[in-house]
Amino acid sequence: MNSPARGMIQPYELGPGPHLFTDWRYVRPGQVRWEGATGQDVSLFATEGEPDFVQAVALDVPSGIRLVAQPAQRIGPVLRPTRPWERTFGPSCLMLEGGKYRLWCEGLPDDYWKNPTPGMGTTLDTGWGNLLSYFESDDLEHWTRPDLHILDYDGAPTNILYGGPLSPKTGYHGGGVFVDPSAPPAERYKVIYMGRIDPAEMNRHEARLGKADTMARYYKSAMFGAVSPDGLHWTALPDPIMLANSDTGNTAYYDPALGKYVGYFRMWFYGRRAVGRAETDDFSRWPLPEPILWPGPEHPAEVDLYTNAHTLYPGTNDQHLIFPAWYRRATDTTEVHLASSQEGRLWSPIPSGPILATADDGAWDGGCLFVAKGLVPYGADHVAAAYVGYSVPHKYPRSMVLGDVGLAVWQAERLVALQADEIGQFTTPPLIFQGRELQLNLLTARAGYGRVEVAAAEDPIRPVPTKAGAAFEGFSFADADPLWGDRQRATVTWKGQSDMSALAGKPIVLRFRLSAAKLFAFSFT
Repeated sequence: MNSPARGMIQPYELGPGPHLFTDWRYVRPGQVRWEGATGQDVSLFATEGEPDFVQAVALDVPSGIRLVAQPAQRIGPVLRPTRPWERTFGPSCLMLEGGKYRLWCEGLPDDYWKNPTPGMGTTLDTGWGNLLSYFESDDLEHWTRPDLHILDYDGAPTNILYGGPLSPKTGYHGGGVFVDPSAPPAERYKVIYMGRIDPAEMNRHEARLGKADTMARYYKSAMFGAVSPDGLHWTALPDPIMLANSDTGNTAYYDPALGKYVGYFRMWFYGRRAVGRAETDDFSRWPLPEPILWPGPEHPAEVDLYTNAHTLYPGTNDQHLIFPAWYRRATDTTEVHLASSQEGRLWSPIPSGPILATADDGAWDGGCLFVAKGLVPYGADHVAAAYVGYSVPHKYPRSMVLGDVGLAVWQAERLVALQADEIGQFTTPPLIFQGRELQLNLLTARAGYGRVEVAAAEDPIRPVPTKAGAAFEGFSFADADPLWGDRQRATVTWKGQSDMSALAGKPIVLRFRLSAAKLFAFSFT
């Protein structure tokens, strides 16, 4: 398959979709062609001397469009800390499996404040005593705490499944659970987390893992892993898997296309928190992460990027999303932004502001908030992510019970809009059409519209076209029926006909004309 992520050879082969407009991958940048008075092509390296007349002709150059992140709808809180092991509390990973929502949360128990050496674990001066607990739901709004009979608290059964005395050597902090489709059944679930390490042991493992980073040295910390057949019963790996400090919501996954594990971590870059990435073909051995996202010139100077919450859009394998929390040092608040990637390495931050921001003072999420890993279907036509909200700022003394869980919700596919405020147009890169119909997810003003033309991809092997392809008969803008209104599944028609099966297997481009419209995604059906 010819992937849009690598090289310039076109056309690209896409699956059915949905193909979201979360970055510019489906918008052709276009080309300028110079031609003479009679329309003849004038070569860049012309040998006939300077022509008497030349003019620039734009080929499929986009105009009048921009990408706009869509704010989430808030629902919640849907889960509140009510147990003594949930004194400070928050979600780390959300999944939908077998029709059931599964949520792993992390928190500190009452013992953290009651006893410097509590029965629930070891020294807790820097959060090593966090406990991993488990919840289930049928609808994302009503949650149960299954009695797992893995660890009791004060003699009573709990939903605790890791951390504390279940990981006494390392403790547990910032874990990220994921499903590994490449693993044997006994290791199908994995978790990567930060824990304590003795400096002498760190020295010993440098021969296997490479030099430890300076923050790991300072905090006497490293990254560790555990495996499970069901996400409930965990077996810790005996040795550290990365000599790094990452005291945040770490995330990881197995990438079938790479045949590797990929992880996203917190790292420090010129004195600011940043998002780093690492990959490995051996889960027990990771290199140090490399920075992939850092506050840029467009960000305020006092911002850190605190978390990542990496996820794939449900049902896709090339719509990578991260939800970094901007921590604002001046106000001790957070706001969550969005970035997109086709393959998880090169990331495009989405402009136009946060998708979730700290609420008003006094609200349950009026101090700060952070999104957890996992974007899941919610109802018939929405998607949702879990987030934790605190009623006090992030660095505020935390002796009270903190950490309510809410939902950040969007209509399906509508996390980012390709928006034409007035008149806009663009053309896709050359694609191989597969299917029978083209569907759009779009929203227009009452007087707005969207139209689509299907054209031949001229010289599909050439990375730079010399002329724009002509529209296929019956699929031109003149034939196109306008689409308007709020249409999550709008079938594109031309003079009332939607059947495109005659174009199956052919290299095509889609040309769009938009007026006062937001286009979110397209699909082949």
